[in-house]
Amino acid sequence: MVLLSEDQTALFVWRKFISMDNQRGVNCAVFRNEGPTQASDLIKSAMELAWGRWPGERLYTYVNPKFVKSKNPGYCFIMANWKRCGFSKGGLLILDCEPPVQPTGNDPSN
Repeated sequence: MVLLSEDQTALFVWRKFISMDNQRGVNCAVFRNEGPTQASDLIKSAMELAWGRWPGERLYTYVNPKFVKSKNPGYCFIMANWKRCGFSKGGLLILDCEPPVQPTGNDPSN
């Protein structure tokens, strides 16, 4: 799934696959923001679209700390409620986000 902002300043690409280091789910393969919109807001919007297409799937991405200017690699994903979950065999930071819990309809408080 390729997402491009209306003003063409932000790009997001999702792909569903199993990576070579056995990460499973829907992978953010590309994210770039050159516009004024907060990166975390763009990520949250992209997450909703991904879960609309792949409901209940784990979302994950890789960040190469060597190529990030920030002292806090992946910060924009963390601000969108993602978690650091380890490193790939090649030393990339792995971040992920589990899908929201769906109500079961068995809640006695309803």
